[in-house]
Amino acid sequence: MTEGFIIAAKWLVPIVDRPLKSGWMIVEDGKISALGQGDVPEFSGARLEFPDAVVLPAFVNAHTHLACHFLKNGDRDLDFSSWLQSGVAPRVIDAAKNHPELLRKGAERAVEELLGGGVGTVADSFFHPAGRDALCSTGLRGVFFREQFGSMSTNLDDYSRGACEQIDKDAAAKQAHLRVLPGVAPHAPYTCPPQVLQAVVERARFAGLRSSIHLAESPAESDFFERSRGPLFEAFAAGRCKARYQFGASPVATLEALGVLGPDVLAVHAVHLSAADIQILAKTDTPVVHCPSSNLALSVGVSPLLELREAGVLCALGTDSGASVGKLDMFEEMRLAILAQRGRPERPKLKFGARDVLEMATLNGAKALGLDATGALKVGMHADFSIVDLARAKSQDFDDPEEAIVWAGTPDDVKALVIAGEFLFGEPQS
Repeated sequence: MTEGFIIAAKWLVPIVDRPLKSGWMIVEDGKISALGQGDVPEFSGARLEFPDAVVLPAFVNAHTHLACHFLKNGDRDLDFSSWLQSGVAPRVIDAAKNHPELLRKGAERAVEELLGGGVGTVADSFFHPAGRDALCSTGLRGVFFREQFGSMSTNLDDYSRGACEQIDKDAAAKQAHLRVLPGVAPHAPYTCPPQVLQAVVERARFAGLRSSIHLAESPAESDFFERSRGPLFEAFAAGRCKARYQFGASPVATLEALGVLGPDVLAVHAVHLSAADIQILAKTDTPVVHCPSSNLALSVGVSPLLELREAGVLCALGTDSGASVGKLDMFEEMRLAILAQRGRPERPKLKFGARDVLEMATLNGAKALGLDATGALKVGMHADFSIVDLARAKSQDFDDPEEAIVWAGTPDDVKALVIAGEFLFGEPQS
């Protein structure tokens, strides 16, 4: 359905305003032209009724690796370094070289799962475009952050030159991929040496693209940079490669010294942070993408999310990949984001609840990705929204739709997903 319509529901959750009971919204030309509550106004287009449902902005999954969904039954009982080096990397490399259909099918299954879970915008980080292609084929929005590495390259000059040429190609082809924008993902500070890291972020900035990097994810990463030891150090920097890196400071401080951080660079995970690191992220306006279920599954710790928010850091929400979490469920990520913070013995006494985490899962993700016209229900914005059935939540006595979505919602409750006024999942009801 692409023509104009009016939709009425038990609740509208705009994110930028309080929930609207008996809410209605008019969609014209793929955008929101009006919204309100109470008596539904006359409208010439179709009238869609959802009397037991909530209409809310489509979720923004600000970090995942779609093609890795073929690994969703992988071993998550390994420590982080072993999981990465022995569990994930060899199988992904083999698939890329010998079985690319695994990457393609994995990405397609992941996108299907996200569609059914109310996700309208996806940030995919990977070196192979399977995820980008899967997103484009469905009409979802997103950013394809093409991963760059360099740690195993024999010539960093050549690697950097090739990476920058690829960024230029992706930027030039920007219009060819509909709603999926290009970006660059220097994988992590330990797999992407400073020379490469600086080169690709600078080239991305020159091209007007955003970057995304795994940062401060594990204790092994801190050991790598602050103490020149540990499994990641042995794998990527020991011996002749040590001269490629800078040591003696935290990963965050190291990136600040390189001039890499900024509002156009997403810091993904951000678990192992000192107070000084948090201030660096705040000072540089670097957004953080929080992936609570992945951090818990891989036993890397709990991010100081409350302190980041208190410092003014923009915090978004992501699932990470099926390889670490097994499923891509933004409802569960929202719950875990709250529960993990409540479980921290040293947590500050800052209010953090359903409304806050819903904003992380929608508007904040859009802001972090530089997408100004999605992530909220507001006149003039894209009509990107999901319709969530409240039947199960009703039996649990939820009077607040935001509380109901966060504490009782599941992907099974998503009745429909609409992007730019088009039903990509589910059917309109008149």
